[in-house]
Amino acid sequence: MAVEAMCQVAGLQLEDCPGVELRDFNFIKALDMDAGRKSMVEIFTGIQSMIIFSVTSSEKWWKFRVLSVDSDSQATIHMNAAVRLAETTSPRISRTIKLDRSTMQQDAVRVWYDKFTREGLNWGPRFAVMEEVFRDRARAAHVAAATTHLQRGEPFGRYIAHPISIDAMLQTAYVATTAGWVSKLRATVPVAMDSVYVAPPSGLYMDTDRPWCIDTKSESVGFGTMKIDAELFDSSGQVLSCRSRESADESVLRLAGALNLACHQRCNSNILELGSQSQIAEAVRGLLRVGSSFRRYDTYYRGFLADSDLVGKEVFSVTAEEQNSVCSARIPPDKKFDIILVPSVDYWTPALCSRLTPGATVITVGDAPSVIKGTAPSLVTVAGTSGLARKPKADKPPIIVVTRYDKATPLDLQLQKTLQEHFRSVVNIVGLSQVSPATVPDRSFVVSTLEQQQPLLTTINEHELAQLQSITDRVAKIVWIVHGGFIGGEKPDFAPVLGLSRALMLEQPSLQFAVLDVDDERSSASSAAAADTLRNIVHVLDRLIHDPEPDFEFAQRNGNRETVDLPLATARRCKFGIKDPGQIDSIHFVQEEHHPTALQPDDVKISVKSVGMNAKDLYAISDASCSCECAGVVTAAGDNVSEFKAGDRVVAMAPGHFATVERFPHWAVSKLRDEEDFTTTSTIPIVFSTVIYALKHRANLQPGETVLIHSAAGGVGLAAIQYAKHLGAKIFATVGTESKKWFLVEKYGLDPAHIFSSRNSSFLPAIMEATSGQGVDVVLNSLTGDLLRSSFEACADFGRFVEIGKRDILDHGILDMSTFGRNVSFMAFDLSNLYLPTKPTHHQLWKVLLTESLDFVRSKICEPCFPIKTFDASDITDAFRHFSLGTRLGKVTVSFQDPNTKIKVIPTKYETAFSAHKCYLMIGCLGGLGRSLSKWMISSGARRFIFMGRSGTDKPEAQGMVDDLRAQGAHVTVIRGDVCRYEDVERAVAAAADYPIGGVIQDSMALSEALWSEMSHRAWHTTLGPKVRGTWNLHRALSYQPPSELDFFVMTSSISGTVGTATESNYCAANAFLDAFARYRNRLGLPAISIDYGMISEVGYLHEHPDIEALMQRKGIHPIKEDELLQIMNLALGNQEPCTWDARYDHLAGSHLLTDVEFIGLHEQRDRGFEGDNHVFADPRAALFTASFARRRAAAERQHSTTTAAQHLPADIARAVLLRRDQRDPGALLPALRAVVSKKISKSGNISTTLKKT
Repeated sequence: MAVEAMCQVAGLQLEDCPGVELRDFNFIKALDMDAGRKSMVEIFTGIQSMIIFSVTSSEKWWKFRVLSVDSDSQATIHMNAAVRLAETTSPRISRTIKLDRSTMQQDAVRVWYDKFTREGLNWGPRFAVMEEVFRDRARAAHVAAATTHLQRGEPFGRYIAHPISIDAMLQTAYVATTAGWVSKLRATVPVAMDSVYVAPPSGLYMDTDRPWCIDTKSESVGFGTMKIDAELFDSSGQVLSCRSRESADESVLRLAGALNLACHQRCNSNILELGSQSQIAEAVRGLLRVGSSFRRYDTYYRGFLADSDLVGKEVFSVTAEEQNSVCSARIPPDKKFDIILVPSVDYWTPALCSRLTPGATVITVGDAPSVIKGTAPSLVTVAGTSGLARKPKADKPPIIVVTRYDKATPLDLQLQKTLQEHFRSVVNIVGLSQVSPATVPDRSFVVSTLEQQQPLLTTINEHELAQLQSITDRVAKIVWIVHGGFIGGEKPDFAPVLGLSRALMLEQPSLQFAVLDVDDERSSASSAAAADTLRNIVHVLDRLIHDPEPDFEFAQRNGNRETVDLPLATARRCKFGIKDPGQIDSIHFVQEEHHPTALQPDDVKISVKSVGMNAKDLYAISDASCSCECAGVVTAAGDNVSEFKAGDRVVAMAPGHFATVERFPHWAVSKLRDEEDFTTTSTIPIVFSTVIYALKHRANLQPGETVLIHSAAGGVGLAAIQYAKHLGAKIFATVGTESKKWFLVEKYGLDPAHIFSSRNSSFLPAIMEATSGQGVDVVLNSLTGDLLRSSFEACADFGRFVEIGKRDILDHGILDMSTFGRNVSFMAFDLSNLYLPTKPTHHQLWKVLLTESLDFVRSKICEPCFPIKTFDASDITDAFRHFSLGTRLGKVTVSFQDPNTKIKVIPTKYETAFSAHKCYLMIGCLGGLGRSLSKWMISSGARRFIFMGRSGTDKPEAQGMVDDLRAQGAHVTVIRGDVCRYEDVERAVAAAADYPIGGVIQDSMALSEALWSEMSHRAWHTTLGPKVRGTWNLHRALSYQPPSELDFFVMTSSISGTVGTATESNYCAANAFLDAFARYRNRLGLPAISIDYGMISEVGYLHEHPDIEALMQRKGIHPIKEDELLQIMNLALGNQEPCTWDARYDHLAGSHLLTDVEFIGLHEQRDRGFEGDNHVFADPRAALFTASFARRRAAAERQHSTTTAAQHLPADIARAVLLRRDQRDPGALLPALRAVVSKKISKSGNISTTLKKT
């Protein structure tokens, strides 16, 4: 809008615009676009010459604004900016942001857009144009990059810079604000832009065919406020520019718009454009997506009628250069068209009707001929028939007992006899090697004793696998007897059958596969216990045969069946936070277990005991930056620091810190003397450093000069009074209240006639009178707006005005330039800007200011800014509230010295703390999931890692992760090896050297998908090996270490091991083993847990295979975000031991953590009207979930039915019907019905009737 406005006031067409510059862009208030609002809103855009002097307006700069006026004539300004035409036509093409892509990692774009939507930033598919997104690999720098294709706009709209391309830059910048952590993304909107340059459109080229790059960076300027920079550039480094193009005729644009709709309805149309010289084809090239794999047409002809023949040529089938050399020819008579474009009705003849396909569209410019209007599109409905085939009743199937060996055991013989007696059927015993279609017929029932004594699936050979597949391919029901003792965690090698059975029943829905786990050692012997086992086998098979919804997993146990505010001392590191900017009551502390990076060589770590408050701290509640001065005790020093050691009492000064434990560069820290206390000393650095830098280094205040000190009763004011008195300057001051005035008189001996009000500009004439019209030599200003300008006028000739505030600077305030005619100097500074740059000279000056501040107080030249009001950390909201009072005097501090005080803390999501003196063995963790875990671990204290993987650091991502960990101070060892080889595992354990292994994460995985019936022996063991043999190898290798040293043993399993997944029977079996192995270790008293993760969307395998992730989402599976993954891991690490509660059935239940079975995604799908389903609902173990889901669905259907019916009822009756059952008045419905019936009878017969209750 600003560009268009400038073009209008300059009398220029867009293509003639030399470019536009915009400055001081402020987005003041959002426009409420709610369609349901009652009042109408009219939007205005305005532009006027910018006034720069009292009688002069700028010849170049204009003031642009957008405002709205509602029906009550209330005007609201939404944005304003200064705008002008560019003075040069040369586009600014130099880049200022140059990110190193080698230090960045690519993320899935969909993950960020999902988070955007959840945070309320829903751009929709049209604006979701980031094609690739990159973030800092170490997740430390606030930078991000992306690729996108430039938008050229529709034929009816032109842009110098397309809004979607600008949005892409903002979206990438949002990613930069998080440093790559998806969970940290928060909905924010731009509030200001310093400058915007829009290059001239003429003569420049904007390539829309190739992707462009976006580099962005951000920096925090407060609690939730970020400053962002973004650049859009091409592969050659040229920043965004564009090229003008001639506008098509309006009638062509209208025709193109209609064609756009027609092609949307039928995207494989054959199109005919009438006319030999028409330019329509070029105008619609973009919307038809010519050259794309997803073009929106089949053929496009341009033609005309000549002697009743249609003559023309196909367009877009050759290049534009070749188009002119192609001659027109007769278009075959059988060629028909779905769309005919008629730019002029003169081109149309009735003969063209024969060229229309049924349902064709004719688009004309002007009134269509009657013959076209009479040509109605035909509607063809294809109907089919369907029938039901009844399956004939099957004969009674045989029962087969399949044994491991050809010779039957005594228990096999007993089982055969028991089955015959119960089912009154012939029961045969067949060894696995004897299985064939003859011995195991189709649709038979099988009872397997293959794993009655020894595990089969973990050691199965190729012939045994083929025989087993032969069984599962033909039979109808299987009861698998296994001697695993799963509930007691006894023999995990038997567990893979659980995963296999669950996967097989998904691949083969006609197969029922039940597993009976027997844990009684006596059950295989000739005893009473064996009789119990036989009865249970019969019972399970009977359930399969007769129960329409049978259970499939049983466990026999001892002969019975079972179907399966914080005290400061303990708060750790907490930093200042505010939930709602501007709301003091929302102030709190945010708990952080560890600093995200290792202690830098030049830094000092301090346990904070007292914090001095300053004006910037008050601004922090409005989401601005925070300054800090504090005193405390050194707890650690970096390798390059020699002047400080642990235990030293120190004072520090640095911006942006307000935490219980902090880190400062050594040049921002100074030692305390023994007699100096934390509370008083923490009030000295900021105010005295500000005064020394302002009055000594900038204003050069001299003895005998006059100085005006605004807000003199505050911390800076009191320090400035003392410093000015020390120099021998004549002091004038302003205060807000009379009590403050007399405080300055009594405490510092100021002349009451030289103290004025800071609430209005009355101080200006008073100053001029007191100085005989000369003014003051120096002004130390902290006032804003008109009071700042009045203070500027109070300067004497050759005076110096020092601004220590920022409000008018940020608001682009205007000064009276005539004051500079008296040789007055205007100086402004933000003390924190001396700290932030990397210039050593600035850091040296910072050290000097801190030292001089302390020396002034220690030498008794000045004293601390009494009175000092101290608040306990638990009363931090009261401290801010007191600081904001207009009656406040002196300084305010917050004390952290009482270890028993309780502070309001938002606890950390992750409570786990890792030891810096233990090694953590990470198996298979060099991929996406491992990268996320290791970065979380190092942020929580871990410093020593041993990674083991088959490919080591061959992949650039793995090497990058190792480099990042080392850069953060971690000791990293990478062992290239196979967890299936015990020798390799031993090498990994030995790499810990003198450090104990504190934890193991077993994340090895190998996938080899296939249907069970087609799975090879190699594929089966490829997947089982890392999880079965690998886990056993880890367990045995760690047995030589004292058990007490190991804090956790985590195995990353999958929900597929519990619920099954088609085509992944081997993967399901392997994960079922891990679940059982966790029980086994817990039974031995060793730490272990198996985490059954569901669909992990932001890191790991599915993150790198979006097609599989999309398939799972269509099934209604709810994804686990990276932040949720880490929270689950945190929970698992804190639950490594057997359950300590008195469990009724299963004291090892805590060894298995199951996730992602909430069916949230399926609920959301059905809420949107899609009929989704999940195979888990058919699992008897999910009966509670299934019942809950059914109830919710039934309630929704009843509500829909009731609401629909109520829409056709009279209002009184509808209200009574729609009330919830517990809210209904039993007497309300009947009177409403009587009233309606009475009214109807009265109208029909003109009779006065009253119905009474009987």
